[in-house]
Amino acid sequence: MESGLDKNRLSDKAYIEALSKTSEKVSAVKAKLLAGRADLPDAVDFGVVPGSDQMIVYWSGSTDAPALQQIRQLANAYGLGLLVAARKVSKAQLTSATDYLEANASRYLRKGIALSAYGGFSADFDGVQVYVDKDKSQLKDIGAIKETLEAELGIPVNAEFGAGQTYVGKYDDTSPYNGGGIMVGTNSFCTTGFGVIYGASVYRYISARHCDDGPYYTLSGRPMGNRGLVGTGYNGAAVYTAAGSDMIFAGSNVGNPTNVRYLTQRDPGLSTVGVVVCQEGANMGQRCGTIRQVALNFNDGYGTIRVNYVRSTGGTIIAAQGDSGASVITLHTQDRAWAVGILQGGIRNEYNRTGSACGARYWNASLVCSDNFVFTNVDYALSGFAGYGINYY
Repeated sequence: MESGLDKNRLSDKAYIEALSKTSEKVSAVKAKLLAGRADLPDAVDFGVVPGSDQMIVYWSGSTDAPALQQIRQLANAYGLGLLVAARKVSKAQLTSATDYLEANASRYLRKGIALSAYGGFSADFDGVQVYVDKDKSQLKDIGAIKETLEAELGIPVNAEFGAGQTYVGKYDDTSPYNGGGIMVGTNSFCTTGFGVIYGASVYRYISARHCDDGPYYTLSGRPMGNRGLVGTGYNGAAVYTAAGSDMIFAGSNVGNPTNVRYLTQRDPGLSTVGVVVCQEGANMGQRCGTIRQVALNFNDGYGTIRVNYVRSTGGTIIAAQGDSGASVITLHTQDRAWAVGILQGGIRNEYNRTGSACGARYWNASLVCSDNFVFTNVDYALSGFAGYGINYY
């Protein structure tokens, strides 16, 4: 459902900003629909048709349901058309399957199936999506793995070989540090996420919690602090002890970019499929794609975290090692960004590249890059850090 998307303009910031306007409208409709009501059981999830003023509802119930008509009327009130995508698998079934896979991941590993990411909602498959690490699995027959999982879950499974990869950035910032800047560690590097503030005057920044190779410095040796508070559970983030700002580096990874965007607010459409989001990695620079899966379980080396999966078009590389922790944003009006999340890594698949083929600023023969990335949304990134909030401009 990306037919309205001009795939050649995903590096054009004005075009991305225009796409964000539709995302804002969809976010407003979702908020109104869910306000004051526990659930819409037949609404599996919502989405955006990129490049058009259309909202998608993935619907597992009757197309004559009064609730569906109410959704259509509300969408029309915001100037949106409504596309109904029929689903056989309900939201409750997907939630149950995700919980079951999480609870039984170690048992599957003993049976020779190493799950690298799984669950949540996929815009591209009516059922549960599962990625399997082929190198760590004794069972190499993906068809047999699919049959095993379907027999236990009772719903369709799309099983693919794909290994979870963390991406452990711009180059010579000064304190307070902007998002999207390089963090040079002892043996690796990462990327600064968002500036955060505690109380009225304590400024720090957040990045991915698996960035644990500090103390970190800029390329010129300015100290960027150590990993301080570390998130637990689905959080996937950490607070670092140097000061962070309310700005995000913008654009290319060529040279030593100085262009910035001001961070103006938290994006309300944090987990909507079809939304175009961009990451500001210190290695790859600004690279954009569309959200295709939400609430996917992913292991960052410290445990299971909850992520959204972003894919490019045509195998275009959009993330590489060194981009871990990067600010994931949506673009709204010139020089403005909304906070969406923290980049955690990607799924190594058939479009995987290495070394100089990645087009990254820093590379070696073993550097890994991909046509996708996964990120924890900003709500999860801040969970567990009591009193901390994003430092907005």
